[in-house]
Amino acid sequence: MKDEFSNRITMFKTARDFLHLPVQKAVWFQQPPLIFTTKAAAVVLSIAGLHEYCQQHGIDITGAAKDKGREEADVENAGHKLCRPLTRWFRDHEDETNATKCDLRISDWRALRDQTLIEKAREVRDLAVPVAANPAAFQYGVTSALIQDLTTQVNEYEEIVNLPTLNIGQRKALTLGLRAEFNKVEAQFEALEDFILAFDTTPAGRTLIAGFKQARIIRDAGHGPGEPPAPPAPTPPPA
Repeated sequence: MKDEFSNRITMFKTARDFLHLPVQKAVWFQQPPLIFTTKAAAVVLSIAGLHEYCQQHGIDITGAAKDKGREEADVENAGHKLCRPLTRWFRDHEDETNATKCDLRISDWRALRDQTLIEKAREVRDLAVPVAANPAAFQYGVTSALIQDLTTQVNEYEEIVNLPTLNIGQRKALTLGLRAEFNKVEAQFEALEDFILAFDTTPAGRTLIAGFKQARIIRDAGHGPGEPPAPPAPTPPPA
């Protein structure tokens, strides 16, 4: 569905796994307030239930967004690599109209999404084809190899963008239902945030609180300018 859900479930799992690191679990498991142990167990079950809900409705909340982001970045990079020398070619040949069509910086490419990105990439590709036929274009770096690379990347991206989807009404209803399920799990984590404060009586408890707070940060798993600091390394919770 949306990157929002992929990012949120990653946060849920990171926070769950952090709590179950042996050194952290020793602080809270079966320790007062005992309600924390009860609610931590409930969170594990709720996340498993959320996965089941998504599977029942055919929702991929882990792989699809990452695949799309990767293919999107490939188009942006291939388009940028071709459009820069192409822009120079047109300007040196006093063709400002076509130069303007190609004059995109990498930030401009990254601002384009879905069909708009596809259309711009193909526009640049189509402008480059006749230029590359001119032997002098090789000196500028406008080559058939760059054109083919952009063609390949945009075709692969289009396959992901145009995957069969639910109609608008079904998608809206499913999104609303999915958000409600995510909010139920979020509410359980908010309860843990309230009860975890009780462990602020020892250095180990304060480390637990600080680490849990970091693990609860929603991080954008999509492509973008840089990655945030990684949360504490998680390990799978006990069965």
